[in-house]
Amino acid sequence: MFVKKEVTKNPEMEAFKSEVRCEMSTQKIKLQQLAEKQEVMYEKQEAMCAKQEEMSADLKATLSLLQNRNPWDFYVCALLSFML
Repeated sequence: MFVKKEVTKNPEMEAFKSEVRCEMSTQKIKLQQLAEKQEVMYEKQEAMCAKQEEMSADLKATLSLLQNRNPWDFYVCALLSFML
């Protein structure tokens, strides 16, 4: 593609190109920041899921212990299992 020198030396065109480059650079930085934040959120979500699984296992173990203790505790166990 051939472009006339007059167009490439045009100060308005150079200013426009500079502005576009600056805007693209700013957008690139923002995208990088968003990607970093997304990664942090993903890690937090994974940690939260792991904690939920641990809590679920603890509640199931507690429920199992209560079921083996006393028939009256069965009602408490049923209530706990309903909350799971």
